Amino acid sequence: MNPSDLRELRRLARELELPASAVEAAVDCGVFDTEATPVEARRTLRQMRRIMDDLGVNGPGAALLVRMRRQVLLMHHELTHMRRQQEAWLAEWQEGLWYDLPG
Repeated sequence: MNPSDLRELRRLARELELPASAVEAAVDCGVFDTEATPVEARRTLRQMRRIMDDLGVNGPGAALLVRMRRQVLLMHHELTHMRRQQEAWLAEWQEGLWYDLPG
C-alpha cells in the first residue's frame, strides 16, 4: 500500500470516527489489498465501525473480524464451486464402465 492510499484511508477513518489504531491494524493484518478502490475501502471501514459499535470490539479486533469474514466468504464460494464441479462429474459418471476394465 502506497503512502497516498494510506493517507486516504486515514482521512476516511477520521470521517467515520475510527481510531488510527484501527486503520493501522487493518493495514497490518491485510484487510486492504493494493487493488482496493476508495469505495471498497469506505465499505470496509464502515464494517469495522459497525462491528465496533454493535459488538463493543476494539479497532484491531474489528479489523481481524473483517478479515476473517472475507476468508469465510471466500471459502464458502470455493466450496460451492467445488460442489458444482463434483455434481457435474457425478452426473457424467457411468456406473457400468468400471466393470469393463481389464484386470
